[in-house]
This record gives sequence, C-alpha cells and structure tokens, in this order.
Amino acid sequence: MLNPLILLMVFLLAGFVLREVITPLKKLYIPASMIGGIIALILGPQVLGLIQIPDSWSSLASPMVNIVIACMIFGITIKRGAFKGLGGTIVSTFFIYCAQVAVGSLVGFGLSKVWTSLPEQWGVMPVFCFYGGHGGGVTAGDAFASVGIENMTDMGIVLSTIGLLVALTVGMFWVNYGIRKGYAQHVKDISHEKIQRGALPDEERTLIGKTTVSTSGVAAIALQLALILFSMWVGGKIIDLLALLIPALSKLPSLLDGVIGSFIVWHLMVATKTDRYADKATISSISGLALDICICAATATLNLKFIAANWVPILIMSIIMTILVSVFCMILCRRWVNRDWFEFAMNRFGSCTGVSATGWALFRCVDPDSKTSVAQQVGLCSALDTPFSSTMIAFLPLVAATSFWPVIGIFCAATIVLFLIGELVLHRANKG
Repeated sequence: MLNPLILLMVFLLAGFVLREVITPLKKLYIPASMIGGIIALILGPQVLGLIQIPDSWSSLASPMVNIVIACMIFGITIKRGAFKGLGGTIVSTFFIYCAQVAVGSLVGFGLSKVWTSLPEQWGVMPVFCFYGGHGGGVTAGDAFASVGIENMTDMGIVLSTIGLLVALTVGMFWVNYGIRKGYAQHVKDISHEKIQRGALPDEERTLIGKTTVSTSGVAAIALQLALILFSMWVGGKIIDLLALLIPALSKLPSLLDGVIGSFIVWHLMVATKTDRYADKATISSISGLALDICICAATATLNLKFIAANWVPILIMSIIMTILVSVFCMILCRRWVNRDWFEFAMNRFGSCTGVSATGWALFRCVDPDSKTSVAQQVGLCSALDTPFSSTMIAFLPLVAATSFWPVIGIFCAATIVLFLIGELVLHRANKG
C-alpha cells in the first residue's frame, strides 16, 4: 500500500509546486491533485512511457470516494424555520440541478445514437461535473463503474475541467456585462480576486480541526477517521442484513455504505448527546485528503483513447450546459430572486459550472465586501442542497443504469414544476 501512495504523493506535491508557480492554474482553480495526475499521465505509458503507473492507482477511486461521501453526509442536520423567506433561492437552486439532469440526459441519449461507444446514460454526468466539480465527476463515474458502465470516471474528469474553464471565462464575461448594465449594487468596475502566492501569512491561517477528547488517549484525527470508517462499516452491515430479506440488495455498491451508515450513526450520536465527540472541520479535512488522492489517481489513469474518440459529443454537451446555466442565471434568477439577484446569479453560475470556490470567486467580483445577503442565502440553502446533491451522486447513476427513462421523466417533471412555481408564484410576488 505504501509504495504506490508515496509515488502518488510525489506527483501531488509536484502539482502543488506548479500551481504555486504558474498563476493561471490558480486563477482557474485547477486543483494540485489534478495537475499532479496530468503530469503522471504524460510521463506514464499512454504518452511518454517514462514511468510505470502502479496498477493499484486505478482502484484507488472507489475506497477514497466512499470516504468522501461518508464525510459529506456525516454531521448534516436541518433545523426547522431556517428557510423562511428563501423561496426564490431554494426554487432556483433545485431548478438548475433538475434542469441539468433533464437536459443532459436527453442530449446525452441523442448523442449516444451517433457516437455509439457512449452509453445512453452518459448525459447524467454533467450535473455531477458542472455542479459538483472533479469530486462529483469522479464519484459519479465510480458509481457507474460499480454497475458495469465503464469510462465515466474519465468522462467526469474531462467535463469537470471544461466546467472550471467555463466558470472563469464565461463567468467573467457575465460579471463584466452585469456591471456595465448596472446590475451589481456595490461595484462600478471589475474587482478581481487577489491571487495568493506562497504560504499564507499567520493572520490568514485557519484551523483544519479541533480536538474533542484528550490526545493522551487517542489522536484527534484518528478518532474522527474512526467515526467515518465505523459509519461505513455500520452501513455495510445494514445492507447485508437487508439483503437476507431482499437478495437484490446484495448487488448495491459499497458507495452506499457511507451514505446509510453516516446518516444513522450521526443521528444516533445526536440522540444520545455524543455528537460533541465529532468535529466536522476535522472530518472535512479527511474528506479533502481522500478527494485529492482520488482525483490524482483517477487523472493519472485516464483512458485517453476513449476521450479522443468522444471529444466532439463532450464539447457539444459542454456548450449546451453552458447555455442552460447562462439562461438560468441571467434571466430566471432575475425574475425569481427578490433581492440581490445578480450577486446570487454570479455565485450560482460559478458553482453550477465549476465548484463552490469558483462561485464565491465570481461573487467577490461583484460584491467584494459581502454587503448583500447572498452569503446567508446560499449558506442556509446548502443545508437542503448538500444532503440532496450528495445523495444523488450515489443513487442517481445506479438508478439511471437500470431505469433510465423513469429518471428522465422524474427530473423533467420536477424541472417543469419548479419552473412554473418560479414564474407563477415567485415572479408574480416579486412584481407585486
């Protein structure tokens, strides 16, 4: 286990160094793990053949993704009454998710009839890549692989990279356009985000976690990792027990172990008042480590032949997703969101084509001092959005693989319903 991991960390470190030196890599929010994986891919047998990629790298994605998913679910609690007055924010957030699934699925199905090497379900991938970034793309690709649909992890990495490029290029176009039109309330010219080089100064360094028990008994990070792995174990045992009654459940991928186990273990801890032993910040750090390992290994083992054979449908899909998100942000957000619509739209554009970091980068261009209510709106809405989108990463590829048309039907119906709520309820209320 150690030797392949040592080599992977060498490339991860190389990716970090390049990202520090080459400013555009930072501006595009390309993670060091992906840069390191690209270096390994170029040096590996598919391109230059200078190094041998360990066979174990191709199987690293699955266990790392399981940890990431478990960490995402663990600790989520939704409080009553927190969403009052956020109707436009909530409807907009779920509309664009459902629309990306519906439109992506229909477009992907059509393109699969021309490029027959593509499975008909591949159109589900853009929502995970554009809406969730590389982590979502790799996770969904691994879920597809667990039910026999291969090469979706490769697809996920490519689509996620295109999404990041769209977020910062097309996103900055909309920022400039909106400021010139006077949509931004607190900015009259472009405010670019400062690109931080080198180590952070002391005053900007934040804690990656806190100790919850005495370290004389157990290391803080060991306890949090134990809680996550225990949750995955519990989820696996529950599925095994249910499979005794319903044998078909034995075929469920291990990805669901963390989803089920983390939900149950966390709520049991809350009920027994032992949740104080958990530290969400440390668990997030564990998730970040697992995700970096996952992305670096998955990028280094990309199937270049598959990508080369399907670059045209990938490009077509990316253009359609970009148009969809642009229409949503610049037209529908303006009609549905009662206050601070443009600042909210820019946050959503960055998040729905790249990752949350690109969303906040675009937001800072139009509201550098956070004078609007967008941060609070998005933060509260994430309490609903995060559990939903995290669960969909695990479940949707599995359902789409076996019941593709019901998935299209459900998400098309949801898109239409949310659109009607936006137009008939929210837009009318905003006009009034």
